[in-house]
Amino acid sequence: MTGTVRDYAVLYLGPGGKKVATVGGGNAVITAGQHRLDGTEHLAPADTTTLDATASAHGLLPKLSGDAGDALLGDGTWGAIASTGYVTNIDGGKEVVSTVAAAGATETLDLADGNVHDVTLTEDCTLTFAGATAGVACSFTLVLRQDGTGGWTTTWPGSVVWAGGTAPTLDETLSTLAVLTFFTLDGGTIWYGFPTGGGGASIGATVEDETTFGITPDAGASTDASAADHTHGSPANPVTVAALEALGVRGELVVVDGTTGPTGVIPSSYVEMTTPDTTTSASLEDITGATTTITIQRPSDIAVWMTAHVSAGAVCDLGLAINIDGTDHDATTTHLTATDEGNVAIMHRTVSKFAPGTYTVKGRMQRVSGGGTPSVDRVDLLVSALTTSGPVLVTTDDETDYVYADLA
Repeated sequence: MTGTVRDYAVLYLGPGGKKVATVGGGNAVITAGQHRLDGTEHLAPADTTTLDATASAHGLLPKLSGDAGDALLGDGTWGAIASTGYVTNIDGGKEVVSTVAAAGATETLDLADGNVHDVTLTEDCTLTFAGATAGVACSFTLVLRQDGTGGWTTTWPGSVVWAGGTAPTLDETLSTLAVLTFFTLDGGTIWYGFPTGGGGASIGATVEDETTFGITPDAGASTDASAADHTHGSPANPVTVAALEALGVRGELVVVDGTTGPTGVIPSSYVEMTTPDTTTSASLEDITGATTTITIQRPSDIAVWMTAHVSAGAVCDLGLAINIDGTDHDATTTHLTATDEGNVAIMHRTVSKFAPGTYTVKGRMQRVSGGGTPSVDRVDLLVSALTTSGPVLVTTDDETDYVYADLA
């Protein structure tokens, strides 16, 4: 009795590599003796026995081989392995990356090339998605970069349905990147798109041309600047906070060549009154021309310094005070004669911090007692926020360079 055997092999068991069976030449032959791992004989017929390929005379094997593509199953029979699901290969989260260092006017992102596509735009580009398989979910991640010029637009396939119903507005500033994820359930008829992050500059990228920010550097100034996490440049002087915000640099640092710093919200204010103002009021009233405002961007104490030159044509007592946001502070009285004149100084600091906002500060006066018409001939009113608030300007001694930081 013979059976078909696909390959030739010599089988060994036991100490010393003693041969137990030889398979080959169309027959399976059991060698006499030495059928135990310990080398002792368990079955030792005097002859050699040829096993049938279909039924074993000794009950050792049901069948030696099967049809092409068959495998030896757990129940001892040969047959095809049933497909019951997908096999998951876990390899540390590794995925194939397809890199396009310089995309053209059109670019096809094929899933056959990888599940992550890293594309750098060098001109306006129309994208096409390909390679999705129907009947299963397919997805890929797109890392979309702007080159050193920036400003390049992307036209998406019409099959993309965006989260929220609208395509995202991507930052097209030079050297920035955006990360987006797409998946399809029907082989690419519909792609679902999700912006997942980006807008920041690429690590290590440099801004080679400051004119991108509407900047004209001073003669001889370097135009190279790191853009890893903030913006360098030389804004035209002066420049307002609103202009900086329009350039997208609010809350960031600007290193500038020039002699004039940015203008805008400041944490101090000053006013000078030189036109005399008189009073006969028994209650405090505003000194005409001695009013200013201060705007603070974070909780701050407010300090006020007021000096006043006063005079009178008769004996009287003149009262002066500082008013902050409608409240009078530090009222003081000065006694004057018909020929007296002099200077009075008042300083006030608020007891508690004021919330961010704009506040009005005034000088006030009254005739406390006596006759005549006392006069306030001149006032200097200085107001300051006693905390870090608003733009901060640090300049070199010769004011050839400065650093501007918007701390809001």
